Amino acid sequence: MATEPEFSEPRPVRARFRFPKAAHLFRASEFKAVREGGALQRGKWLFVSVLTGREAGRSRFGLITSRRVGPAVERNAVRRRLREIVRHSRDRLIDGAWFVLTARPGAARATLAQLQQEWERLVGRLRAWREPSEPKSAPPAPPAS
Repeated sequence: MATEPEFSEPRPVRARFRFPKAAHLFRASEFKAVREGGALQRGKWLFVSVLTGREAGRSRFGLITSRRVGPAVERNAVRRRLREIVRHSRDRLIDGAWFVLTARPGAARATLAQLQQEWERLVGRLRAWREPSEPKSAPPAPPAS
């Protein structure tokens, strides 16, 4: 008779950072709208463009890695790094914006930490970070005298 294994503790629940297909920009018309109507910031390894007010809900993202970045293996590695950066920062970005991240030729030589730092700096310049919400348990402000 087979017995079911007993677990002493339930498995810890980890915060899941996802980058679902619904969060991707796919169509050329979407990329064109961001390029023509959005704001752009240039960095050493990335260009970041953002178009705000496109739709309600979560932001969407598009990645561009041209052949100038390097051979396919390097382009794919850069894409993986950029997707990882986006996955971890989606919750801190403004809602309803469309972002396009364009890798520059030197991006393949940059580490994940360097790309992350540049992403955060460029998004800050674009003022695309969500405002930190005030704590719900904060006491009311004293009346002005």
